[in-house]
Amino acid sequence: MNDSVAGESALDRPQSPTPDPTTSVKGYRRAMWLQANELLIDLAYNNRSHFNVGQRTRARVKWLGVPRAVLPVFASAGTAFLALFGVGKDIVVAFGFAAAMVVALDHYFDPLRHANAHTDKGDRLLTLYKDVRYFRNVRLRSGASDDMLERELAALRQRDDQLRKTEPRQVPEWAFNKARAQINDNQADYAHDPLWVDPPEDLG
Repeated sequence: MNDSVAGESALDRPQSPTPDPTTSVKGYRRAMWLQANELLIDLAYNNRSHFNVGQRTRARVKWLGVPRAVLPVFASAGTAFLALFGVGKDIVVAFGFAAAMVVALDHYFDPLRHANAHTDKGDRLLTLYKDVRYFRNVRLRSGASDDMLERELAALRQRDDQLRKTEPRQVPEWAFNKARAQINDNQADYAHDPLWVDPPEDLG
């Protein structure tokens, strides 16, 4: 496809600049507010997504707990029972193998450890979320210098990068969609909570 029009190439024509949200708002602190707000949005979805995975996995562990505890004992007892009564060697070996496989698979998948890993990461993301929200709502309105505030924002972003690289790094799509639905339902909005109290007018 030819991009030239009336002897003018596409490269010669002035290009429309891509708008930058940090420069379209006047004021350095407002630019930092936008950066902190973007970080808050990411953290809100991420911490709820990890909590959702941990919650569902832990619920499954609760229902699977009995068979996970009984099957190895049953298989081991069955092996001893068959050996005691002189049942064929092949059957005894099969029962012993089944017992070993159940124990090995339980240790390999370890769903409780998987659930705890997601819940733990959700906790750390929530802590960072609260720190970023404090920075946006309080620190940016304080008398701190712009240089100090920029260093604080950079430290918060560094913590976010470190957490993002920490396992578990992925969440299933259903967990993210559930987090989005929870946020859309105002489950993460304190202002809609019946215990919320607006600040007094004379607070400044």
